[in-house]
Amino acid sequence: MLTLIRKDLLLHKAAFYGYMPVLVIYLAYLAGEVSSLNVFITFSCIMAAILPMVLIAREDKFGAEAFVCSLPVTRRQVVHAKYVMCWSTALVLAVIGLILYSIFAADGRLATWSVSTASRVLLTLSLGLGVALPLSLRFGWIGLIVFLVGCQVLGIVAILLVRTFTTNLRLGDIFNPIWGMIERMHTQLGGPLFFAVVFVMFAIFNLASCRFAVALFERRDF
Repeated sequence: MLTLIRKDLLLHKAAFYGYMPVLVIYLAYLAGEVSSLNVFITFSCIMAAILPMVLIAREDKFGAEAFVCSLPVTRRQVVHAKYVMCWSTALVLAVIGLILYSIFAADGRLATWSVSTASRVLLTLSLGLGVALPLSLRFGWIGLIVFLVGCQVLGIVAILLVRTFTTNLRLGDIFNPIWGMIERMHTQLGGPLFFAVVFVMFAIFNLASCRFAVALFERRDF
């Protein structure tokens, strides 16, 4: 697995050097403009999750995955290496975003580093990577595009439904019952135990996503 991860890092070295500075600059700008920590976490984690998936899509575009599958490695090993690389990259970018928010945010610097923040980061990255990685590995660039377009369509539908049935409800209010339940669980369990439960839940979800990705990737023809 380490050899495959090293291959990915070397293969995408130019892309890392090109995309990373631009993304970090944009995160710094976003940190100074967005007053809500939760909104910043959502947007920064979405961007952190998209970058490694774009690298996978580049491999599909240039036929690198077909070459990798011709090497003496199993497709299961390839998928596992992709998951480790993508999660590592996304977590590093998410932490960089939080550091930038701590530096440039007008207020709330102390609230940036908390159990709630860590839980939101894990939730956003788990949903993004857990859903998109199987599609990207199975269908390449097309899978990534379908995922992004699907998210946009769901967002538009949600906005239209909110505006149709009420004028006082904001889109973010739809998720308030979920966040309220999470906060109550946090209060009842306490910080360390709550984070342990959240970590286990998201670990199970991503393990299931990885197994699903392996099943899809093993059926892919090059």
